[in-house]
Formats: sequence, structure tokens, C-alpha cells
Amino acid sequence: MVIIDLKEECDYLLGEIEKKCRKAAMTRAQIERLRLERRGASFPISTVSDSTLVETEEDEERDAFEDEIDYYLSDYRTLEAPITKEAIQEVLPKKSNYRYQDIMFRLQAESIREIKEIEEILMENKDISTVELKEYRQLLDLEKNKIRILRECLSEKEDVSSQDEKKNQLILVPTPSFNIRIIDDLEHIPSEYYPNFYELIQSIVDGTFKGVKRFKNNRYLLGISEVKAFKIRVVFTRLDSNTYALITAFMKKCDNDKLYQESLQSKVSEYRKIEDQLRNSLSNEDFISENNRYIEEMFSLLRGEREDKKGIIL
Repeated sequence: MVIIDLKEECDYLLGEIEKKCRKAAMTRAQIERLRLERRGASFPISTVSDSTLVETEEDEERDAFEDEIDYYLSDYRTLEAPITKEAIQEVLPKKSNYRYQDIMFRLQAESIREIKEIEEILMENKDISTVELKEYRQLLDLEKNKIRILRECLSEKEDVSSQDEKKNQLILVPTPSFNIRIIDDLEHIPSEYYPNFYELIQSIVDGTFKGVKRFKNNRYLLGISEVKAFKIRVVFTRLDSNTYALITAFMKKCDNDKLYQESLQSKVSEYRKIEDQLRNSLSNEDFISENNRYIEEMFSLLRGEREDKKGIIL
């Protein structure tokens, strides 16, 4: 039986998360100051103070962390009883993710919050039916078992090699005219951005998901995510436990760009029309073989190994 002191656990887990966010923000602020000093820049004390610089970096760090948490939390919340370690591990980040421990703490905190809310409901509703009482107790057991398994994962010997050997499979989504969407997109992007796109796509392959964010304020993009770096995005979604469909890649110049939103919605809409077909093709050897050839073509383009932009591989 798992005995949990809710207040103590919440205070500890959330405190650890805040502490690490502050430390990371201060470190980045210090790096930025040193970088600018090397360029001969100076900060007037009256206009830019250390506290202002740290606060900005801390806000950015917190937003990025919340985006990443939301990505994992969406799948974590859908887990159902009977819960297994394997089921939880499928929705967790890889141990090579530098935020692994913070994410694990935060997922535990979310389960503790669920437990607290359920216990408050039970305390406030004395006339609850037997059926409802049983359902609430099952939910309590589910969240407690999630916490137990998360702690087991955290306490395991830190050997990331065996886990990280399992690479994710990519599926490149075609256009209605049977071209590969992401290759078409990349061919219209300046090649100086290719190394960064390569890094983003590799982060999907190795499961670290750099700068991951799930779309949640647009009903047309529900279930769709992106990995991101400065000015660039790769949009993807999950097909099964370790297979991800790459929908599009683009440069993002403005958060409020209506044309960008409409273009993205159109591409996602086209993907949804063939989503089931793609899932059903995952066991088709011919389909996977052809898909792998397109993947090599995409990486050849990003590595600068393409002779031209007509798909000819050296």
C-alpha cells in the first residue's frame, strides 16, 4: 500500500521544479551577459539590471518547460487501469532528456493533485452512491500506482544506453499529388537552416523532442505537436508507441501570422484524410521500405549531400 503525505509531497516536488527552473534561468542569464561583454557591450545599471535579465530568462524557461510538460501530460492523463510499467514508459521522455527528472517530478505532482481533488470530493459528498464511490476509489488506486511506477523508474540504475537504443520510426506524410510534403517544404527553405532542421528531426528519432509543444488552442490542430528552434518548426504526430508522422517543416516569422495558421491547418487537414491509411500501412514491408528511401533522401538534403533540388542523391 502506498502511503502519501500530500502536502509534503506537493511542496517537495513543486519546490524542486521551481528551484531547477530558477537555476537554469540564472545560468543562461549569466552566459548571455558574458557573451555580450565579449562583444564589448555594456548594460547601464538604470536600464538593465541583473534581476530584470534573470526574470526574462526565467519566464522563457518556465514557458518552455510548461509546453514540454503539457506534451507528456496529455498522454499521461489518458492512461487507464490496470496500469503497467510498460504503459507508463511509453508516454515518458527518454532518460537522455536533460529535463527527465524534472518531468518525472512534475508528473508525480499532477497525480498527487488528482488524488487530493478526489479525496476532497469524497469528503464533501457524504451521500455519494456506492457505484460512484467505487469509481472514485479506482481512480485513487490508479493515480497512486502511477506514482509508485514513476518512483521505480526514477530509482532505477541510470543506464540510458539500453533505453536509447530503441529509436523512433519516422513516417513521411505525402501530399495529395504523392510528393513527400516535408521534402517539398525543406526545398523552399534556405540551406543555412538545414543543420537545425536536422537536429530537430533527430530529436524525434531519439525521443528527446527538442522544444516540443502540443497545439491546444486550435481545434483543427488537436493531437498535433511541433518541435522547435529559433525561427524553425517541424510538425508531427504520433501514429503508435514508437512511430511518428512528419507532417510539415517551415520557418515561423510571426506568431500571429494568419497565412501561417491557415497553411498549417490545410496541411494537417490533408494529413487527417490519410491518417488511418498510414497506420494500416505500418506493417506493410513495401510501404516501409519506400518510406525509408524517402527518409534517406530527406537526411541527404539536410546534410548537404543532394546534387540539386530534384531529388538526385549523390
